[in-house]
Amino acid sequence: MIPKLILLAVVAALLLMAGCVKLTDGSGQELKIIWNDGEVSLAPEQMGEFIMKALVKGSIYETGESVSVFGTCLDSEDNPFPGTVGVLSAWYPNGTVLFSNISMTEFETGYYLYASSMNAVQGTYLTEFTCTYMGQTARAYGEWQNPLWVRKIGDINTTTTNIDAQVNNITISIGDLRVNMTDSFEITWDKLDNINASINNTFINISNQLTYIAMVANSSVDRNDSLVVNLLYQLLAGHGANNGTLTVTEYATHARFWRGWGIFVKVFNSDGEVDASQVSCNIESNNPGVEGPFVLDYFESFDQFESRSLETIETQDFKYDGQVTEQLSYISGGFWYHVARIKVPPFEEYMWNVTCAYN
Repeated sequence: MIPKLILLAVVAALLLMAGCVKLTDGSGQELKIIWNDGEVSLAPEQMGEFIMKALVKGSIYETGESVSVFGTCLDSEDNPFPGTVGVLSAWYPNGTVLFSNISMTEFETGYYLYASSMNAVQGTYLTEFTCTYMGQTARAYGEWQNPLWVRKIGDINTTTTNIDAQVNNITISIGDLRVNMTDSFEITWDKLDNINASINNTFINISNQLTYIAMVANSSVDRNDSLVVNLLYQLLAGHGANNGTLTVTEYATHARFWRGWGIFVKVFNSDGEVDASQVSCNIESNNPGVEGPFVLDYFESFDQFESRSLETIETQDFKYDGQVTEQLSYISGGFWYHVARIKVPPFEEYMWNVTCAYN
């Protein structure tokens, strides 16, 4: 059941719109009634001054990106205002006009859009959006931006991408270089081995020939210390030739518990006695805490060695092949090692081992 009051209002509105009944204001001016979205109201042109608002919104863009600026015309209750016209003006960051009063596309009632590409000029662009309806206007001011930091971010992204590509290329290059270096190193090593073998063969041949000449020269003279022989032996030494197996002769003191002990060593090859310039000697023993190996010192003469012997060692205590040697002054030089105390118990045998090798 429709209430009587509403029914009367609807009937009155229909009669007014049909012209059957006329309404006037206080001055006798006729009033026009319209039907607007289900409501009865005065025609806009008779409403006098009315409230209309405008809003505009831009954003931040990079050069070349699509720019979208939105504008809205609203009534006093913030509803989209129908029948309005929206235009847009914009200014460069330096204040000069970019464009003025360009018509915008109304994509819904009261909603407008301006679309373009972002200008290359960087900075903040001022915008003015104007709504017009029956001679009345409403304006809104906003902005859109093309700031420098946006371009910086874009440059950083591009640089990062380029760096990633370069790092990948460097990684590949390092891998290739490693393979090439490995191959080259193996080739070089093989060549060095071949060169070393050739050099050794050459020295062996030279040594053999010089040895033969020395033997012939030595047998042709009465003195073993002939100048020719000595010269050839010096040539052999100069070539670093290691001539023959080493023979080691040891002169050692008696081993006594808790007494000092020393050993004197002479080294020979097929050419005679050799010194520290050609060979080096080491010693190992079962002496607790000082097992070694230790390097033997070299002395040019036995007198030099004797001056270094400690009170616990007497030179006459030295023995050779188990026999005590009373006098070693005839020995010209040799290798020497000394230990302050023998800690091997008396019921155990003190043992040592001397090894000599070419330098």
